[in-house]
Amino acid sequence: METADPGQSLAGKTDIARGAVRFAAALLGDALPGWAKWTLCALVAAGTLWQGGRWLLRRRRVGIR
Repeated sequence: METADPGQSLAGKTDIARGAVRFAAALLGDALPGWAKWTLCALVAAGTLWQGGRWLLRRRRVGIR
């Protein structure tokens, strides 16, 4: 775990969860224009597919099925 300077605070688990919920609400709500929603959704989907592919390759190398 990293240490923080006295004037710095690190995000806790609840802060991260709230941020994820706010991000999802922004994608589903009317806060962003359509082009921004599509761009963000495409980036999230690409990252999810990339990480899923890496996870599958790691499982294949280890031999877990």
